[in-house]
Amino acid sequence: MPPGATHTKCSVCGHPLPETNSRARCRKCLDARRPSDRRRRHDLAAAIFPLAARRRLLALITAGVNFPDACNDLSITQARARGYGAFDEQWVQDLDDALMAGRDPNLNHGTINAYRWGACRCPECRQARSALG
Repeated sequence: MPPGATHTKCSVCGHPLPETNSRARCRKCLDARRPSDRRRRHDLAAAIFPLAARRRLLALITAGVNFPDACNDLSITQARARGYGAFDEQWVQDLDDALMAGRDPNLNHGTINAYRWGACRCPECRQARSALG
């Protein structure tokens, strides 16, 4: 080993690792831990954005309240509401269905103006926004 080089080991099993920080894990230990980490993150997300709040958000959006205002009414961020979809694929579909059901019929959907000035976050308006980059 060259002078000054450190030989680190996996913090779980002690397997030698290439130069990394001292709290690193080997690939085998990382793979073994991923399911429990994912469960823990899901449990935290569910505690921060409980089922009652998710149902209330869907009800507000379906009733015609735009997404930013509905999130504001429930004191949650739009990122939190959208981000819950990382743990629940059905949530993504339910949210999009509510956005489509409650969208303003007077807006020209699928345009950046509907996204920006109409605060519409339906799938068509989000696609128009993402096309801008």
